[in-house]
Amino acid sequence: MKKITTLFLTISVAAFALSLTGPGSEVLYGGLKPIGAIAFIAFFITNLLSKEVEAYDQEESAKMEPAKKCPEAQSKATGGRVPQHA
Repeated sequence: MKKITTLFLTISVAAFALSLTGPGSEVLYGGLKPIGAIAFIAFFITNLLSKEVEAYDQEESAKMEPAKKCPEAQSKATGGRVPQHA
């Protein structure tokens, strides 16, 4: 998650900085500012949600921990058969 937020922030800052230069604004006709704005919005959203995603992952791993410790419950639930996956 940290890599994606860093990538969005880097793209945002680079696009905005390039849009302020003469060649950047002439060549891309103002396309860099919207790209920078979209990348900043994506950075902001991922930064806001990163703590929630981390808490959710910890909660789900805590729920799955008892199932990993007790394989007997899994075999009883399936009747001793091992499910075949395609």
